[in-house]
Amino acid sequence: MATLNITNTFSNSTVANANEVNTNFGDVKTFVEGSLVHADGTVQAGSSAIATGAVTTAKIADDAVTAAKIGVLTNTTAKTDSFTLALGDENTTILCDKATGMTVTIPLNSSVAFAVGSQISFVQLGAGQVTFAGAGGVTLNSDTSKTKILVQYGVASLIKTATNTWVLFGQLTA
Repeated sequence: MATLNITNTFSNSTVANANEVNTNFGDVKTFVEGSLVHADGTVQAGSSAIATGAVTTAKIADDAVTAAKIGVLTNTTAKTDSFTLALGDENTTILCDKATGMTVTIPLNSSVAFAVGSQISFVQLGAGQVTFAGAGGVTLNSDTSKTKILVQYGVASLIKTATNTWVLFGQLTA
């Protein structure tokens, strides 16, 4: 975990010098821009060095911050038949469009190693009901064991909470 040390500190009732405030703000901004914040709240500055009050930072490999890198659901994928989740489905909304029922299978971590915290959302576009099932050894937790999207245009999401454990939530039915 990285530490940000600010040389100038201020307490209640202390008049702040504008130059000191600007310096502190610049240090914090530089630190945050070059840091990775993990799901547990820890901050990792990667290979950055924080020395003598100056903050230098490591950049994301391709020098760009994208929604996928910070875990925002951005991609939309259409599925028209039953399928097993695969790497690349995380941070995606999957549009399930079939006239008859379809099943979304959640694979074992040993087959597809999604990171804990991965999230996948689903929309039931077709009339066919979407059912979620874990492969043998996968625990799927949901409100009163509901595993199907309730209605056409209903939504659901999966979040991986442990190695072979997922939580399903949304507009669900048994």
